[in-house]
Amino acid sequence: MISICIPIYNRPCLELVSQILQQKEIFYSDIEIICIDDGSNQQTKKDNQQLHQLVTYIELPYNVGRSKIRNKFKEYVKNNWLLFLDCDAIITNSHFLLNYIQTIKSFKTLVICGGTHFLPFNNASNLCYKYYKSATKKLLAKHRNVNSYAAFMTNNVVIHKSVFDKIQFNKNLTKYGHEDTLFGFELLLNKISVLHIDNQAVCLCDDSNTEFIAKTNEAIVNLIQIEKYVNLNKEFINNVSLLNIYYKTKSFYGLFVFKALGTLFLNPLKRLLLKGFFNTQIFQLYKLLLLVKIKHKSKNK
Repeated sequence: MISICIPIYNRPCLELVSQILQQKEIFYSDIEIICIDDGSNQQTKKDNQQLHQLVTYIELPYNVGRSKIRNKFKEYVKNNWLLFLDCDAIITNSHFLLNYIQTIKSFKTLVICGGTHFLPFNNASNLCYKYYKSATKKLLAKHRNVNSYAAFMTNNVVIHKSVFDKIQFNKNLTKYGHEDTLFGFELLLNKISVLHIDNQAVCLCDDSNTEFIAKTNEAIVNLIQIEKYVNLNKEFINNVSLLNIYYKTKSFYGLFVFKALGTLFLNPLKRLLLKGFFNTQIFQLYKLLLLVKIKHKSKNK
């Protein structure tokens, strides 16, 4: 029934696979697990060698990126339902697979998002955890279902194989961020419904503050690329809060004010964030000023 698809990049994955295999043995035999390593370092490949004996395990010779690697699973899966899990996921719910099976049988929807629960790593000033902790209520299914397409995420989601006949992850997006935003928008355009349930995978926030900020920057670059790809579609812009704020700001105040603010405050804000100081409004301002700066640079090239 379900093919569990785990793209791997520079992460040991034996623990996650073991957690899934335990549930597979208890509940179902018609479940397969496929792991594809996306050009990880040699240590990761060594750590994951045992996967050859447990599941279908493929190693790519070089990194193809977060979108292409997900599209590639379609070449290997045997079942009609694909469960995508990030390789850093932790499964603590003993009924994780059962919940998805029951939802598939009970609803006609072709896309089911289970959600994520974030846990802190051993660092009191961990920026990643502070960010997600501030959005805890929004991570519940009842809130995600309010705007189901905008809340779509790829880290823990079941998708019917037929959806991939219509929609692929954009192969031009090779870096981190917003490939799920675009996929969610294309689900909206194709009128494919998305159901959110509380069947969370656990994510350990072990990115350093430097890594978290670097990913934030990459995601904004990706977002600008996607915005061009969808031809500044108003519905897409309205569904992405950062772009929505940007265009309202541009309309009401003119961007010259925010260019000036960026010159004065972008680096000081970044230093505060790197030290672990987090405030939702400050982080949103940092992203807005960074978006303005990157857009301004791209226009002047």
